[in-house]
Amino acid sequence: MYNTKMISKKSTFFLGLFIFLVPFFGLSTSYKNTFIIISGILLVLLSLNISIPKKNIRPKPKREKVTAVFSESIPPQPKISPIQMRQMKSKESID
Repeated sequence: MYNTKMISKKSTFFLGLFIFLVPFFGLSTSYKNTFIIISGILLVLLSLNISIPKKNIRPKPKREKVTAVFSESIPPQPKISPIQMRQMKSKESID
């Protein structure tokens, strides 16, 4: 796919070159004026297209989170403080 912005810039350049060369073609005044007016209008439209580009914002595809297929079903162990551990050991030794 060719860059459309580059095409517009090339078209603008060659249209400006055409407007520059029209007086040297040896045409009658009415033809010169017609070519220059039409070329000038096209040049303005092309330059607007270059200076005000359309925003082509593509949303980034969301990646799915990959999780493990198999996971262990062991329930998480509650955190026990050292004080609670001592209390549990002392109860076991009493029994």
